[in-house]
Amino acid sequence: MPSLQAAIERARARPPNLAAAARLSAKYSWARALSAELSDLERLLGAS
Repeated sequence: MPSLQAAIERARARPPNLAAAARLSAKYSWARALSAELSDLERLLGAS
């Protein structure tokens, strides 16, 4: 089984993919995470 260190080294050896990085950062942003959390709380509390 490959080690985490080996996986990190392979990833760092590749040329950066700026478009993929931008998509990833948009998908997992703090704003999006907090918005999802607020939506969950509203659903649980019965708020609209």
